[in-house]
Amino acid sequence: MNKDIIFAVRQFAEKNYGKGGWDILVECWSDEDIHKIVAGNKSANSAIKKVRECLRPIAGVRSEMMAMASW
Repeated sequence: MNKDIIFAVRQFAEKNYGKGGWDILVECWSDEDIHKIVAGNKSANSAIKKVRECLRPIAGVRSEMMAMASW
């Protein structure tokens, strides 16, 4: 497990809390969850991009659910 990359992903998530689902990572994901997504990535930037791809649909579903709840 590359702790430096996981740390960088967490830092990015904290800086972008509330944007694009990064708050979901901060609140819900363990280091092992992050590792499962970023394993094999050699840089923090590529790891962040990979995690963003995973968070995008989750954040989209959440947005749809919140919109429906306000009907």
